Amino acid sequence: MPTLILCLAVALLSACSHRVTRADAFYEKGMNYKEGKGVERSSLKSEKYLQRSVALYKKAALRGNAEAQYKLAECYNKGIGVSRLPNEAVKWYTEAANQGHAEAQYELAKCYKYSFDINHSYVDAVKWFHKAAEQGHIYAQNELGICYVNGQGVEQSYAEAAKWYSEAAHKGYNWAQSNLAWCYKTGNGVEQSYEKAVWWYTCAAASGLSEAENELGICYEKGQGVEQSYREAVKWYSQAAEKGHDWAQNNLGYCYEKGNGVEQSYTEAAKWYRKAAEQGNAMAQNGLGYCYEKGNGVEQSYEETVKWYRKAAEQGYDRAQTNLGYCYEKGIGVEQSYEETVKWYRKAAEQGYDRAQTNLGYCYEIGNGVEQSHEEAVKWYRKAAEQGYDRAQCNLGYCYEKGIGVEQSYEEASKWYLKAAEQGYDRAQTNLALLYKYGRGVKQSYIETVKWYQKAADQGYARAQDRLGMCYDDGLGVGRSCSEAMIWFLKAAEQGNRNSQYKAGCHYMSGNGGVQSYDEGTKWLRKAAEQNHRGAQCNLGLCYVYGKGVEQSYEEAAKWLRKAAEQGHANAQYNLGISYKDGNGVEQSYTEAVNWFRKAAEQEHANAQCNLGVCYAKGLGVEKSMTEAAKWWKLAAEQGHQKAKEFLAKISERKNIKPLINLTRHDEDQFNFMDAEQDALFHSIGCVGAQRLSLAKESQFGNDSRE
Repeated sequence: MPTLILCLAVALLSACSHRVTRADAFYEKGMNYKEGKGVERSSLKSEKYLQRSVALYKKAALRGNAEAQYKLAECYNKGIGVSRLPNEAVKWYTEAANQGHAEAQYELAKCYKYSFDINHSYVDAVKWFHKAAEQGHIYAQNELGICYVNGQGVEQSYAEAAKWYSEAAHKGYNWAQSNLAWCYKTGNGVEQSYEKAVWWYTCAAASGLSEAENELGICYEKGQGVEQSYREAVKWYSQAAEKGHDWAQNNLGYCYEKGNGVEQSYTEAAKWYRKAAEQGNAMAQNGLGYCYEKGNGVEQSYEETVKWYRKAAEQGYDRAQTNLGYCYEKGIGVEQSYEETVKWYRKAAEQGYDRAQTNLGYCYEIGNGVEQSHEEAVKWYRKAAEQGYDRAQCNLGYCYEKGIGVEQSYEEASKWYLKAAEQGYDRAQTNLALLYKYGRGVKQSYIETVKWYQKAADQGYARAQDRLGMCYDDGLGVGRSCSEAMIWFLKAAEQGNRNSQYKAGCHYMSGNGGVQSYDEGTKWLRKAAEQNHRGAQCNLGLCYVYGKGVEQSYEEAAKWLRKAAEQGHANAQYNLGISYKDGNGVEQSYTEAVNWFRKAAEQEHANAQCNLGVCYAKGLGVEKSMTEAAKWWKLAAEQGHQKAKEFLAKISERKNIKPLINLTRHDEDQFNFMDAEQDALFHSIGCVGAQRLSLAKESQFGNDSRE
């Protein structure tokens, strides 16, 4: 009897195996007709053979044949020869998996992990991946490694992940090789080793895996585990990019944009950015937006700029969010909106992006799109500064220097300026130099002042060049040299720095820089004057008074003197008073003359004080008053004004002869006006006071390097 049962079982298994073999043959025929392999494509014949194969698989599956159960599950899962029924697929995968069928275990695990047709269960997925992996199933081993990396269905463990990646990698599975390379690159689960990472990436890349080719390109670009080589990087990026790998396309675009390993070509850069961008790659979308903003490789279009920035920003890419915020701030391609500006800066800032944090801080500082809050400004500057972002460090230093949103502290200011300055940030270097100049928060040192101005000036920063020129002009921290000063003034002047334009103009007028030229002098004075530099406006006005470098014109003189006078420039006010006194370029008016003399006199301008005294003595434009005359002459005399001293002496001599209020015309004529102050033409005003450096809010249209 046992022998009979055994024989029946063997016969049954043989029959099942025969059915599976026949079913495989029908399945193959059906697929050939479906795909047109070796036969004419025919959906009718395909369906006929596939249905017969499913019927045979089902008969064998019902009799417990694991291979038939697996193949029947495949048909239900893919809708081949039957309607697609995911639950039936899971049922038959489970039957086969329970019998130890490794492929069924793997497919069942995939259903639990990835399928939208059944309830997800990472725990069940890991269970079946594990069973298949233990049988040496390389795909399951790789998937199990991914689950351990992501903590899906198991407690996260990089060591377990590396273990399973290694199992599959050593059997030649390219994705596992690439994943194991990632472990070595990052030091996750294994001792960090760029060399081993490169070895495994190379193994995977040899099979043509685009992911590994891209990663190998990054290793060559950064010199990680290999000698740095842009050419090798481009080679690997190109291979992956041609296969449609979006990150490789983006990286290749960046190489073309910067000319790294290839001849620079904005056209090629835009081409590869577009290929990746159209696949939804956010970094490439941002890069393509930048191309449109600058017109690099494409026709400039702010609308396209915003379109691509927005696509990337909506995917949460912080750089693009910052760029989109900047577009709203400046009204580039969109209607200007500070509210939208803040919205996008905040999204990027909350992700920890230092540039966005800095820009958001600036919005809070000046109240753009948010209620002004210096405290919030400092908060965001600090977040970015603590990440080492030089502009934020400079801004935070400025807040401490001026007591904006924090308790004023020169020590803290110098600390943050120094951090940014040591990174080479020219504005921070300039601000730090000013602290050394005045000994604020640091020990006063003109040598350190010059050192930091020099660093910033050598980078081409105009304000530092201007300040360095003044150090040479005044002999602060360096030997006094007007010719060296002139070199730096001209460098800054050519960049549009109005103070250096003014100083260069004055040096050309006086010849102090080694070359005297009234034409060059008036050229630079005019440039500065047109930028509303009041000293330049005053001196240009005097050039017109005396015809130095320009054709004499009292009208032009009065025009420029007025511009400076209305800005409170004392010498211009005095000289404009002279114009009104004499009726040169303006309608003669002692009243107006007194008005401008008084404004200058109240700023302790000695000549103006003297002339205002003369007006009171003669009753010109004001009610005659020797008391007021004496008052203003005394103020001028206290400044060492010789003519004022003489006038005071004259009235002192006459006190015992006749009352001062009864002076004769002859007496009054002894009090003469001072003329226009010509010296102003030939001597530049001393070093101007420290000006506030505008906060270092950076335009975010830059295309950031990959990270």
